[in-house]
Amino acid sequence: MKTSYGLSISSGMARGSLTHLHEEDNRIQSIYISKQDVKTELERFYQACSYARRELEQSAQVLADMLGESQKFIIEPQILILQDSFFNNSICHHIESGPYSLEYATQKFREEVMSSFRSVEDAYLRERMQDIFSVIAIVLKYSRSDTLMTTLDAYRSSELQGSIVYANDIAPSELTLLLANGIVGAVTLETSPLSHTAILCKSLEIPLLTGVERPIQKNSLAILDTYKGTITVDPDAQMLELYEKRQQRFMKYKTQMVSSSFLHSDSDISLYGNVEIAAEAIHLKEYQAKGIGLLRSEFMVLQARSLPGFAEQREFMASILQKAGYISTTIRTLDVGSDKVAEFMDMTSEANPALGLRGIRYSLAHPEEFLIHLKAIVSLCELAPIQIMLPMVSMPWEVVKARQYLHQAIRELQAEGYHVPDSVPLGIMVETPACALGIERFAHLADFFSVGTNDLTQYIMASDRGNKCVGDLCSPYQPPVLELLQRIADASKSMAVPVSVCGETASDIFYLPLLHGMGYRSFSVRTSTIPEIRVVLSGIDSKRSRYLVEQALRCSSAEETIQLCDNFMAEILSAELFEYVMVNRTC
Repeated sequence: MKTSYGLSISSGMARGSLTHLHEEDNRIQSIYISKQDVKTELERFYQACSYARRELEQSAQVLADMLGESQKFIIEPQILILQDSFFNNSICHHIESGPYSLEYATQKFREEVMSSFRSVEDAYLRERMQDIFSVIAIVLKYSRSDTLMTTLDAYRSSELQGSIVYANDIAPSELTLLLANGIVGAVTLETSPLSHTAILCKSLEIPLLTGVERPIQKNSLAILDTYKGTITVDPDAQMLELYEKRQQRFMKYKTQMVSSSFLHSDSDISLYGNVEIAAEAIHLKEYQAKGIGLLRSEFMVLQARSLPGFAEQREFMASILQKAGYISTTIRTLDVGSDKVAEFMDMTSEANPALGLRGIRYSLAHPEEFLIHLKAIVSLCELAPIQIMLPMVSMPWEVVKARQYLHQAIRELQAEGYHVPDSVPLGIMVETPACALGIERFAHLADFFSVGTNDLTQYIMASDRGNKCVGDLCSPYQPPVLELLQRIADASKSMAVPVSVCGETASDIFYLPLLHGMGYRSFSVRTSTIPEIRVVLSGIDSKRSRYLVEQALRCSSAEETIQLCDNFMAEILSAELFEYVMVNRTC
């Protein structure tokens, strides 16, 4: 029995045969080739690209069959890379100039991209570094004549059914085919938590563990437990028995969570789901979500080489509504800028992009794009109840101007024959200090508020949440953040403006009692967390949560607040349920 540890990306437990997805030898056997072999090496590259394209196209179709045609965009960037002249010419140039082997040529290209991708002229490649690396891996896989059977036919192998796969990394195209063939979990050496692979695993509730060196022999029985961050190969009888008991207990809690009703008088609590792609909308109905509280419309746009038109944007968002059962949906307009920039966007270099042209600022600076985007959103009113939400609002005039464009979009759609209402609810994200501190100025302009705690926290604390050096500062448990969140809740109540929380804090079950005590009753959360959040909220009464907030506001550090919340949760939950939420907290 051997246990390896890693970083949990997608929560869950699984038992199955451990399958090594592709066991390619990444060592370069030869650097140079003879001039006479250049033509053969180029042909090997072209043939590998052809096989790679077949895999990617089949993956895109499988994804479309699972989630809808518009979801092909997850795979299509890699197909476009294979067709990209910069990609092809660079590798061919390296093969010819050495002359080098294909393996060494791709390594040189990869090193070039890693060292200079931020300044490379091809904007598409600059924004697609991880996609490029995935494509290189797929091409190399198909360049080895002895591994061609680890291609499309291998994905159809019955051995994959019920298995846990291991690989250095898994491209979205590979994951799509693996999911279609019944894998129950995945373990990798390196997978980004923000990658498409991570998003798909979370959305489809497939356990994913990363940061794990290659486990011992393949085809061994393995237990994957991402709650604990472990993969155990060849478990002994005692380990298997513990796994079965723990899995049964967790499934019991999950079933109870899904079916749980609120036990106390706070029946006005509403739970919504945050959604980026159609896969995340699948479980909303099962988990009894009241609707989609945050549909991130920019996700598809950021994958595009040119601005998607009205029809393309409408189709993408409509596919999500269809998977969700056409429930009430709040769509956030493009939250672009800062670290979210697509190739087609006319973005000048900014010294501090996090404080630059982003969110509603970008939209108002590009009125033609904004109008097309608003028309695509409003047209969905034919399918479901729709609300629109503006990101990164700082000043009232931004809402006034956006509403003017919204009225224009409605008029144009009605003139074109769409059956849309004369008005659509328009709200704002409260995520800048200017908006939060001056929230009273927006009461007569916005139909609702939604607190974006992620950006709000980093702006209040003047610390980048992605910077490890100051990451501890950027905590929503910090006293200044608590004070401002309380002010927003109080002001919204006094002005009778509906308010919700859609940031990561709403998905943190240890933070929820604080929000509840402040007076928040509407939460938009990661879909997978809805069942446990429902159970936690059902165990909280207003008096106790209010007292918790009073204590928290007297804390002098985030650490004190965290300990206070941990103690509170231990008091209101049973010992077994507290264990469940504690281990799940890491995911």
